[in-house]
Amino acid sequence: MKIRKTCLAALCALPLALTACGSDDGDNSGESSQANEANQADQPEGAMSEGPVYTTPASDGDKQQIIDLLHGLSNGARPMDEYLHWTIDNTCQADIEQQGGEEAAREQADASAGQGNFDEQPGRTPNITDIQEVMTEGDKAHATVTISEAEREDSNRMYFKREDEKWKFCHAVGAPDIAETQDGE
Repeated sequence: MKIRKTCLAALCALPLALTACGSDDGDNSGESSQANEANQADQPEGAMSEGPVYTTPASDGDKQQIIDLLHGLSNGARPMDEYLHWTIDNTCQADIEQQGGEEAAREQADASAGQGNFDEQPGRTPNITDIQEVMTEGDKAHATVTISEAEREDSNRMYFKREDEKWKFCHAVGAPDIAETQDGE
């Protein structure tokens, strides 16, 4: 399956959804990936995902933490279960709860033990080729991330949230309906 903006959007959701990005047999494609695909089907080619746009450049320290986090996502040369546990550890609580909770996510990660390295799975590890516009607003941030595969390149905005004093992937921050709910808490 060719990389799509839905794959990048799935990276922002609970990273376990990554396993759906490389599947073309339908067995591994999760509901979150299908929902992201449906949400982005109406977007013109090259359009950024909807969500808040922050205008304050991240501090050097915050920018480096987010860049390091994204490079960690590109490092699929780890056993699948280890890679998936790393992504759970680096995903905001709101995203984990939306996908059924931490216990279920960790059980799914544990079930992937012995399946080889994450990058051995076809189309699994994102090849992040560019990170631009790392912007923040308080404990929320976004960056424009470019992922390449073969001759195709897609850029999209990925969202992050600072939790437990570190930046984590957080699709919920970029989802307009969820972001409004979180702001009201």
